[in-house]
Amino acid sequence: MIKKHLLSGNSGYSATLIGFALNTTDLEQQDIYQNGRLLAVNQYALEVVGSDTVITFVSALTIFDKVEIYEYVALTLSQLKRQLKIFHDTEDQILRDILEAAVAYVEDYSSIAMYSREITQMVDFQNQQERVTYHPVTTVTSVKKYDPEDNSKTDVDFTHNDIYIYLVGDSNPEPAKYEIVYTAGGEYPVMLRRAALMVATDFHEERESGDGFLKARARNAAHRLMDQVRQQTF
Repeated sequence: MIKKHLLSGNSGYSATLIGFALNTTDLEQQDIYQNGRLLAVNQYALEVVGSDTVITFVSALTIFDKVEIYEYVALTLSQLKRQLKIFHDTEDQILRDILEAAVAYVEDYSSIAMYSREITQMVDFQNQQERVTYHPVTTVTSVKKYDPEDNSKTDVDFTHNDIYIYLVGDSNPEPAKYEIVYTAGGEYPVMLRRAALMVATDFHEERESGDGFLKARARNAAHRLMDQVRQQTF
């Protein structure tokens, strides 16, 4: 997931991003553009003040300047561009689309969430426990049994670990659908980042060649990495 923030109508040497605390320790986690031009990291400084981020620029802004910030939570644009040996900014938006597609591909294949977020999922329970799609599960907000006859949902007691949801109080429940609201992600094996870079390389090569059936050598290698993760996890 890539978050885009837009600042406009600023003047002076600083601007404040309200309600977002950017990662000031790793400047690769975000890109800052001024009027469509990617700024080098020595052209600005970041300081988190409470839940806001103050951005101080080397050159003064005018009220006509547009500042865009792209915040990365898993694979970053800088990592992808180094992998592809791209040293210009003209393809950045296309590369961000490829980056997001690659991360989604790896998450779907490995069932590991590469960044933390809340997920709502309908799960078919055949017995007292079932796994959710993405893990590691950090918190579970609610588990509700779904009744298709009146389209209602009823809260049920539950417990969980980082993969499975366990129903409490019914040792032999009938098969039914349950709505699970949970938060997953955060920590993930470093080899998944490498796999995402491989998949992104394939996506970029397919775009360049125009051949959707291009032999996916890098993607096959990525699958081998992801299979190792699946063997360790499942």
